[in-house]
Amino acid sequence: MGLRKIKVVKYSANISKIDKLENLAKKGDVSAQLDVGQTYLAEGKYKQAHYWLTKCAEQKNAVAQFLLGLFYKNGTSVSLDKKMAFNWFKKSAEQGYADALMEIAIFYKNGWCVEANFEKAIDLIIESAEKGSHKAQLYLASYYHYTNNKNLSFAKDLYNKSADQGNIYAEISLLNLSESSDKLLTKLAQVVNITECISIGDIAFNLAQAHLEGDTVVPSIEACVHWTKIAAQLDSKEAQHKLGMYFLTGEFGFEKDTKQAYEWFLIAAKKGHASSQYQCGKICLDFKDYDNGISWLKKSADQDDQSSQLYLASIYKLGQYGITPNEEESLIWSLKLAEQGNSKAQYLCANIYLKKNNNKDGLYWLTHAAQNNVEAAQYTLATFYVNGDKGFKQNTTKAIYWAEKAAERSFLKAQKLCSELYFRSNNYKKAQYWMEKLAESGDVDTQYQLGIMLMTKFAQKQDQVKSLYWLDKAANQGHAGAQYEIGCKYLKGIYVEKDYEKAFNWFEKSAGLGFQSAMLELGLLYKKGSGVVKDLNKSLFWIDKTLSHKPSQPKIEKKAQLEMAMMYGLCVEEGFKNDKSLYWLEKLVEFGDPDAECEMGRLYKNGVGFIQDISKAKQLFKSSMRNGGLLGEIYLGQILDPIKDRIEFVEMLELKNQLTDDTDLKELNNVMISALKSLN
Repeated sequence: MGLRKIKVVKYSANISKIDKLENLAKKGDVSAQLDVGQTYLAEGKYKQAHYWLTKCAEQKNAVAQFLLGLFYKNGTSVSLDKKMAFNWFKKSAEQGYADALMEIAIFYKNGWCVEANFEKAIDLIIESAEKGSHKAQLYLASYYHYTNNKNLSFAKDLYNKSADQGNIYAEISLLNLSESSDKLLTKLAQVVNITECISIGDIAFNLAQAHLEGDTVVPSIEACVHWTKIAAQLDSKEAQHKLGMYFLTGEFGFEKDTKQAYEWFLIAAKKGHASSQYQCGKICLDFKDYDNGISWLKKSADQDDQSSQLYLASIYKLGQYGITPNEEESLIWSLKLAEQGNSKAQYLCANIYLKKNNNKDGLYWLTHAAQNNVEAAQYTLATFYVNGDKGFKQNTTKAIYWAEKAAERSFLKAQKLCSELYFRSNNYKKAQYWMEKLAESGDVDTQYQLGIMLMTKFAQKQDQVKSLYWLDKAANQGHAGAQYEIGCKYLKGIYVEKDYEKAFNWFEKSAGLGFQSAMLELGLLYKKGSGVVKDLNKSLFWIDKTLSHKPSQPKIEKKAQLEMAMMYGLCVEEGFKNDKSLYWLEKLVEFGDPDAECEMGRLYKNGVGFIQDISKAKQLFKSSMRNGGLLGEIYLGQILDPIKDRIEFVEMLELKNQLTDDTDLKELNNVMISALKSLN
């Protein structure tokens, strides 16, 4: 088939003619207003164009209404406003303007300002095509070419009609439909000489992208890939780069192939395509070709490719790929980007300056990065306000402000910091909110902490079921504390059926991870034979491990010491029971443990392990009473004779009065005290 002459139409007018037209336009001449508006539009004077086209559109000129719709659809010199665009297109379409009908169809296809309705969109496109819109004819042709409603005869006819009006995309689509694949490239190459301003390769690539976007032609991955391949063979750098990306990512059904990707990137890179140079650099570095990798990155960076500049800055900062760490060189590249508003580069500059103790420049760039929503920068600023670093005064309000900025963008460290800061500020509702966010993202420690919180007064609402849910989540991910808490719930039957075997299993897991409280519980279960076969030697093993654990919890250690004393008293190791039992009792007495004091007092009273010493026994029972031991009073009462030892008996009663708030008991004790004192 023959090739049509593709004309580039430029709307222009000389100055004297414009002056005459403007005079007419000012008098309300619709045609003059349209001409002036279109002239200014062609010259890129969009504000003046918008002014005159508005005047013209208000006089119901369909062309002006259509052009105004484009202004608002694209945001040209006005705020992007699809609703306003739709209204102008609708006014124009109601007068039968073909291109306006096509635009309305696009709104229905995409669901912009109206409910999406593809069938209505196609009806409007058919109407627009019948009225002669080459854009609608192109879209409809592609619809019959690539969709399930394929009709190549219809497609060819519509491509022809659109091409007859100078639509280059219809022209090359018609060639594609009409020519055999071996002749297509030759025919397309001939179009180079009849188009102006843009190469045929780039035209083919634009068509490929149009099939991806689906507004001027039907969306079709098949067509997109087809035209991208053709464009690449017609020397379009953009298409060559895009093919490289398809092979690199495996997008659109391409088999991932780094070698083929590199080959396409290399073709475009040698022609100066900055993004391809960047990709060549990355691939070379990945394959340890450091010299070529750095060389390509620098070529790309010299063309102001931001990805390359940032990558080079990072390489020089960290000293990667055979490069000696060089923060000055890193700063050169990152500053270029930072000054252009690149937020990642601003954060990199901040890190370098702060490391050099240049707080002024460091905080300047850190603040810019934080204001530009770099989460790490926002979090870092928050920590400075928390700790009072880098010249900042401690300020919890500002710390929360910046931490929350980062937390809202799902920065996990910031979410944790928010929960901690709100908890310290007694805002438990907000603390719980951020804990829940963090727990939902899979943070095991927070799942455990949330499980504990939900059992306490700090929760918005105490909830044992949710507590169990989060503890179970953490426990199944290997959190020793959560495993211990689950074990306790089964041991005591808290919102689960009491089950010693399950309790034992959870304590065993927790103890195996070194959790001290679980070690002690495991020892006690072996001692009692609860959930496991009774085994005093294993009980002793775990209680001993509890005592040797570092760091130790004093309360757990004291309980383990008492259990150790009791264990040796049960003849766990024949021949050593007394010495070891007394050793652990003495350690507990040193800590002031009331139960141990009571037990040792009993031994002194009975002369077991010690020479009988009633005086020493009395001292221990009194000390046990002072430390809250319930049995101390009973044992002391057994030793003292109210008559013979009335002075000490009175002291015991007075001590009881000091330790109780029971007024009736105090009154009874006072009666006894008075009676005993009267015996003197």
